[in-house]
Amino acid sequence: MPIIIYKRVPDKKNEHIADLCEGCWALVDQMEALENWLNEFGSNLPIGDYVADVGIVNRTNFENGFGGGAAFPPQAMRIMSEKGIWLFLSEYPASEDE
Repeated sequence: MPIIIYKRVPDKKNEHIADLCEGCWALVDQMEALENWLNEFGSNLPIGDYVADVGIVNRTNFENGFGGGAAFPPQAMRIMSEKGIWLFLSEYPASEDE
């Protein structure tokens, strides 16, 4: 799952909050989905210790690289800061299908 959002619970299993972008590893699309989720649901979270873990794949061939990249707006970062949401970027190896 490219984006997993969960609440860290000390000495217990993490509490699952949401999965976003199933099967989509394009960082631009992922960050847009995270921004939309934060605007719709994130501001309703109680302050806590959360993680938005964005799984990324290193593009190894230039055919899939379009230049530019994802931009994440200050409003979304503000929600993350106010609610205690950490942003993790987890790199995964590209599959043969990429």
